Amino acid sequence: MNVPAWLSKFFKHILVLDFEYSQEPGQNPKPVCVTIKDLTTNGPVRVAWLVNNKFEFPYPLDESLLIGHYISAEVSCLLELGYPVPKYLYDTYVEELKFIPTILLNKEQKSKNIIYQMY
Repeated sequence: MNVPAWLSKFFKHILVLDFEYSQEPGQNPKPVCVTIKDLTTNGPVRVAWLVNNKFEFPYPLDESLLIGHYISAEVSCLLELGYPVPKYLYDTYVEELKFIPTILLNKEQKSKNIIYQMY
């Protein structure tokens, strides 16, 4: 059984999402667009332009696992759009940080090669 299939036992939707936004120093982000992929249905990638448009999140946040790289940025965009902090989050940035000691210990190899091997 693959990971998305196993996780779908616990979550109605497993969403990989990424917001693009602008942000002035010390200010809240201004979301520009969002892309969302639902791994449970393997449906098409949803893209929404957010400038001057009303946005309704297309999935129930309380039944979804949200996956993103540096997920706090995605959450800040959701907050700016008026949504609550989602209950279930997975940050790939945190997972990537786990590999840093491995990179530092293998000084003989170039870190780029180590990163390629990990993925």
